[in-house]
Amino acid sequence: MKYFEKHLHILRRRNSTATFNAIMQDMIAFVDDHRTTHGVESICKVLPIAPSTYYARLAVRADPALASSRCQRGNPPVFKRVLS
Repeated sequence: MKYFEKHLHILRRRNSTATFNAIMQDMIAFVDDHRTTHGVESICKVLPIAPSTYYARLAVRADPALASSRCQRGNPPVFKRVLS
């Protein structure tokens, strides 16, 4: 759990989409590895991920056609700095 707390702190500082996706993939993998022991809902109470997000990611993994059109195109969201 400390691994995710450390990386979430970095994510909040950087506000990076690539970092967010990497952390999300790590959390999904962690839930996959431990769901038989602890259950999805109990793990999601500790991690900052909703069970519905976990199940949605599993559905997209099983059927990529369920992904949003932006994800299917491979275009990450663009963040622009409003004030310079």
